[in-house]
Amino acid sequence: MQQTSFATAQNIAGVRVLGIFGDNYTTDHASPGGEIPPDSPAGEYLQSLGVAPREFNSYVGRRGNHHVMARATYSNVRSRNRMVDGREGGGRDISPGATTFRFFGQRHVTSSAAFRWSCLRAANSVPAVAVTGLQKVPASGRPAVIARSFERIHRSNLIGVGIVPLLFGACDSVESLTLDGSEELAFDNVADGIAARAPIAVVARRPDGTTIRFVVQADVRSDAETDLLTRGGMFAAALDRMVM
Repeated sequence: MQQTSFATAQNIAGVRVLGIFGDNYTTDHASPGGEIPPDSPAGEYLQSLGVAPREFNSYVGRRGNHHVMARATYSNVRSRNRMVDGREGGGRDISPGATTFRFFGQRHVTSSAAFRWSCLRAANSVPAVAVTGLQKVPASGRPAVIARSFERIHRSNLIGVGIVPLLFGACDSVESLTLDGSEELAFDNVADGIAARAPIAVVARRPDGTTIRFVVQADVRSDAETDLLTRGGMFAAALDRMVM
């Protein structure tokens, strides 16, 4: 029972950018370990359960609670999403265009935006990607990450959860391509490109209709990794084995 995933589609259109981050973005940025602010998504969630701020503990102390940790994604106070005025703390203005769900003018920390995008994907097939610089590490909420390079362990972790690590071309970057996150992306030759480890064409269309064309390549290094991606990650692969 193979799962549908970003890696199994040949052509993918209407992809929106969840966040643009800088170089050396680490797990501490993507998944913080410090205190939980009361006005953060995790803090608001705990308060909705009747937990007082003095009893929050830290993200590390609640590491085993997936409801808290999912809301902690990108919430590090030093996380800087370039799509939200360059401010620290994580955020994203959601403007998905002509879809049933509209969030124009609303500002969200990125973990909340990821939840909103999940709703959009379910209702309107609007996938999301994160874009960054050198040595990008994973976090939840999107089927692919585009970066200039990946740290070894975190590249494997991305593949393990079914997220496709995509590399910019050697001379390309967010800056050289002048990407600002408002673009709608279309990918061509995805499944074949991953299987053959060949370039995947991308067209980024701005709101004014102008386009930027570039290529990416999946940072996949074995047939086993390709198979894991096409199955949707290790959890989906394990489920496949259980139902066979």
